[in-house]
Amino acid sequence: MFPSIGSLVGKLGIDRIIKEIKKIIYTILDMIGIKLPKWLDKIINLIDEIIAFILSGGSSKMMTTFSIQEQNYLNELTQLAKLEQAHQFKFQEDEDEE
Repeated sequence: MFPSIGSLVGKLGIDRIIKEIKKIIYTILDMIGIKLPKWLDKIINLIDEIIAFILSGGSSKMMTTFSIQEQNYLNELTQLAKLEQAHQFKFQEDEDEE
């Protein structure tokens, strides 16, 4: 599936898979009503940064690429939260009309 785990594309793929697994876990926890403490979220983000550093091999070019990917991931989470909020608002509007 990956061209090579050692290549930039392979490393970005691994990083993306880790982020998607994290997103799934957060979604499941949210669905069952478990809220993680903020300090745990900060630790998880620090672990993400360490993984990105390890995968980059210390290369500033690769760190920049991982940083851009992280920014895209955070933007994606922000847009998802906005979408979920809009759906909740629409659902409440529909219930009020009935």
